Order: sequence, then C-alpha cells, then structure tokens
Amino acid sequence: MNDNFEYGGSRAAEKTGNNDPNGAYKNLGTVFSRNNQYGGLILEYWDKRVRDDGGNLDRVGLIDDNGNGYGAVLNAINDQIRIDVRNNYRGQTHSNRVLNLNLNTWYLVQLEILSDGSITMRVYDGNYNLLDSTSYTDSQYSDFTRVYIFGGQTYHIDALRLRYYIQNPPEAYVDEWYRYVELSPLCNLANP
Repeated sequence: MNDNFEYGGSRAAEKTGNNDPNGAYKNLGTVFSRNNQYGGLILEYWDKRVRDDGGNLDRVGLIDDNGNGYGAVLNAINDQIRIDVRNNYRGQTHSNRVLNLNLNTWYLVQLEILSDGSITMRVYDGNYNLLDSTSYTDSQYSDFTRVYIFGGQTYHIDALRLRYYIQNPPEAYVDEWYRYVELSPLCNLANP
C-alpha cells in the first residue's frame, strides 16, 4: 500500500474544516441491526491522517436518524485509539489505548458491534498485520441508518464498507500454493 492508495478509483473522502460533530453522514438506505441472525455488524475502512489542522480525532461510525450509535476513533497526532459512543450526535470516547501511529499512513480500521453488547475496534497496518485493539461494552443502541465521518481535520477515508459479523470467517492460503507452483512449475499436480 502506498500514499496514493485510493480503493477502486481515483478518489477518497476528505474530512476538512470544523471539528466534531461537524462532518458528514450518509444514509444507508435501510436499517442495519446489531441484533441480526449473524450476531452483529462490522464497519471497516481505510483511514489516513494527512495534516494536523485542528481537532486530532478521526471519527467514523454508525448512527441512527437521531445521531445515536458507535464509532471508531483514530488519533494519529497523539497516538491513541478509542471507541466513540454517540448520543444525539455528541460523541464521548471510551477505552483509550496508546498506539504508535504516523501521519500520511493508511490504516485499516474495523469496528465490530455485536449483539451481546461488545464493541471492538481493531487497527491494522497496510500489510493487514493487527497493530492493536480496544473494546467497550454498551447495548444502548441496536439499529443504525447512517454512516458518519466526523471529528477533526484533515484526514482521508476510503473503501468504507458495512458487513455482517461472521464468527469464524473463512481463511485462504493462496500464498503457499502460489509459492509451490512458482517453485515447481513442471510438477505433476495430481502427484506432486
């Protein structure tokens, strides 16, 4: 991953001007509930803080029509991650963890909101290595209709997606097979 990364196109969302709770939200077009048949939701996206223009917190998450919900907070200026709880759009952070972060670096962020009340934020580097996580328990809000990008300025968000939680996600080991084929291109695949 490099500094010019824009997933599937040539643009990423840029949060500028005015601090929290200013920013943007997008209607999801339907209600997503943490109390679904899969046991929860996962919001994931790429985050890159590009400047320290004011307000250190990159805040992205899910809310309902009244501004109630949960989010992930990345603070590359002061090296912290936190869980965001929104009440009528006002955010309050919980479960602060220290994590060495850098400006102008893309991080994959996952926000897991489960039906048992647990909320977990995970941060990965550009090679999908887990850097750290933080958790909080709150079951006040269950249904979400909007995704938000709030907080300080200036930062980029890309490849944002919302999906259902899967307890044991499938894993693939393509790299091992690829190396084998690459090292042994003339082998008999039926009888290696």
